[in-house]
Amino acid sequence: MNIKLNAFRNPPVAALVFSRFMWMMPNAVKYANGRDISNLYFNPLDYYWIPSKRNTFDWVFDQSYDDTYVDVECSNLGCYHKKGIGHGAIEDAEAFGRLKQAASTIKIKDDILYVVNSYAEKMEGDCLGVHVRVGDMNSGHPQYGVYSTEDYINKLKTLSFDSLFIASDNFYSIEEIKKNISKPIIVVDDLLREVTESYTYATIQMKHIDSPELWQQAFIDCLLLSRCSSMLCRVSNLANAAQVFSSSLKNIYRL
Repeated sequence: MNIKLNAFRNPPVAALVFSRFMWMMPNAVKYANGRDISNLYFNPLDYYWIPSKRNTFDWVFDQSYDDTYVDVECSNLGCYHKKGIGHGAIEDAEAFGRLKQAASTIKIKDDILYVVNSYAEKMEGDCLGVHVRVGDMNSGHPQYGVYSTEDYINKLKTLSFDSLFIASDNFYSIEEIKKNISKPIIVVDDLLREVTESYTYATIQMKHIDSPELWQQAFIDCLLLSRCSSMLCRVSNLANAAQVFSSSLKNIYRL
């Protein structure tokens, strides 16, 4: 079955890259009800953040549609919280497996996969991926906990791994982890990030949300997390998407 996911018609949704992705994905699973999904087409219709009115997922996915696609109007079916398997949208491991199966039909653009593959080759042995999400997450969603780089470092010191991949929303956290963790560390160079860990508004994301650069870089970090054998994260839709795309993650550690 080919499915076209239409989302965010009205009202505008104040959600960025992976909140939009994880909003749309469960609608495909709910509609298909476990039946095979051959192709997905992501069709965001809210241009509140996107003055160019471009389909932002076209910057990341090789996608197109024709008259064989079934239109599905997306609604917010719930979200993933601290346990990973969320309430509302996906309530059990079987349904989560169907979500992963649907995601496996998505075709990532070759230039993005080229970067992902080149960095994945640097991962040694049991590679732990850490997704550092601080800043505006702390100020905007304190109900999910308030964490600092130090919290990540303290947790990392309790875990066993051979190498570390860092996906971070800011440069400060990367440098602090490098100072405190004496294992081979992989970081994608020259990505758009905030400078400090204490920012309270996603200035960088909002400045670049209407450009391919931000979307492609976000998916590069996400897909590299999905290539790791374990992951340390907090509540975040980027980390949730990494689990959806992954066939290698065996352990998820959470703050």
